[in-house]
Amino acid sequence: MRVKLIKGFANTYLVESGGEVLVIDPANPPPHPLDGVRGLVLTHGHFDHYMHVYDWISMGVSGVLMHSEDVPLMEGAKEWVERYFGVPVPEAPPVEGYLREGDVLEVGGLHLRVWEVPGHSPGSIALVSEGVVFVGDLIFEGGAVGRTDLPGGDPALLLKSLRRVLTLPEDTTVYPGHGNPFTVKDARTWLSHMLSGP
Repeated sequence: MRVKLIKGFANTYLVESGGEVLVIDPANPPPHPLDGVRGLVLTHGHFDHYMHVYDWISMGVSGVLMHSEDVPLMEGAKEWVERYFGVPVPEAPPVEGYLREGDVLEVGGLHLRVWEVPGHSPGSIALVSEGVVFVGDLIFEGGAVGRTDLPGGDPALLLKSLRRVLTLPEDTTVYPGHGNPFTVKDARTWLSHMLSGP
């Protein structure tokens, strides 16, 4: 497995294995040429994570895979984001399929298991494989965590999701939705004060 990070509006990850590519969060334009794209996955439905989704769809991918709970966030984004932030947002992309707890995505023989990690949004997911986890906006480098003041945010659920992800082995590489990767060990250190409570 090889992971390529493209930074921009949010992090886009290209997970390459066996000549196939899974795109996690199509926030940025695709590098050209790129063959073997098997699918597009959204870790959650916030607009910054799918800003360039139609560039990827134009390469022949039919739509995105995501959790159904975040479809309303995605479908309502264009109106409120442009009104409040002045940022032009693409139309909500077509959904090819819905992901839920326990689903497994396969790319070139690599298996990524879906974990539901709500809190930042109702339909936030993480993708877990041996030694790696893609967490969307659950946690960031330095111990910052996803905001919960947007529609559907829930601080108690976010804390529960953080605790779950941090049960992974300490040398697991955490790939966040913004910023640089780090390890579960790093995150445990950064969040020890938050996780010590009930």
